[in-house]
Amino acid sequence: MATQPTLGGTPLGILHNLPTTKGTFPSADGGYTIKKEYRGGSYEMADGSITVDLVQSGVKRVVTFAWQHISETARDNIDSALNSMGTGSATLVIPEGDSFSVTLGVDLQLPTWVATPGADGNMYYSGSVILREV
Repeated sequence: MATQPTLGGTPLGILHNLPTTKGTFPSADGGYTIKKEYRGGSYEMADGSITVDLVQSGVKRVVTFAWQHISETARDNIDSALNSMGTGSATLVIPEGDSFSVTLGVDLQLPTWVATPGADGNMYYSGSVILREV
């Protein structure tokens, strides 16, 4: 059963919600993705062989959250959770219920929010963030 994702105990909110004249706008762009990766580097040697130097042997997760047309309050809650984490780490609970420590992505980018006016006269925001398992 899916649960609402949280970061450091702060709910990350619904992933899309744009009121229109016909109800809530469904968006295929809202949601999240999980990618698994090894951490380290690989190098091609002079003889054409590949050598790998891993920081550790285990696989780590990279999670991208994308929010589409969320309220100003939801946007502010997400910003608060990310700002509290800063350059440190926080516990992320994903919708499947798994939890693990994460940091911001390699480039330390916070969401750039794009505002869209709703039919109800309010502004709604879309943005995304990349979080890396520690």
